[in-house]
Amino acid sequence: MLGDIIYQVIVFGGISLILGVLGYLFFKRTKKS
Repeated sequence: MLGDIIYQVIVFGGISLILGVLGYLFFKRTKKS
């Protein structure tokens, strides 16, 4: 049970981090243009 919760948190955190980085790079590129 606890392992499943930790796994979900890690997966969700990883996806959020990736989306955050991609969004930041996209915004930075758009702002530079």
